[in-house]
Amino acid sequence: MRIAVIILCLCTRVTAQAEWWQNAPQSARDTIKAVYERNRDYDMGYTLAAFCAIESGGGRWNLATGGKERSAGYYHQNGRFVAARELDIPADSVSSWQIDRILERLQGDRKFDDRHARAKIKELYSQYGGDWRVIWQGWHSRRRGQSAEVRRWVRFFRYQLGWR
Repeated sequence: MRIAVIILCLCTRVTAQAEWWQNAPQSARDTIKAVYERNRDYDMGYTLAAFCAIESGGGRWNLATGGKERSAGYYHQNGRFVAARELDIPADSVSSWQIDRILERLQGDRKFDDRHARAKIKELYSQYGGDWRVIWQGWHSRRRGQSAEVRRWVRFFRYQLGWR
């Protein structure tokens, strides 16, 4: 009985991604596939494709202005921290004008968005000693459940869609 319940739970989780994928517009699916292709050579294709699906719905919502911190791009990167990384200055000394310019670049320049997403993952990789679960969890300041959600998306891309 226990095994049947576990299998049912696992199947339900996988079908949530499959249902989202099936109902998503073709442009969102193409965007996520392109993110995977662009970042596959850096061994970050699955991870960034999952973040693209989770954070921006495959590029449908590229700007988040609600709340204290503003984010943009396929991965909803925090404008303040991207500006600090790009300008090589402390995050607390970044001006509002600089954040606005960075947010514009994150929305319009895919290479810039990808480069900073890879840089963020590399920072987290070295900070957490290569533990991917903690890296996925740390993407947006340890949002609860983020790691499990990314893991489900990665499994979906790899096993259901057959991306290699």
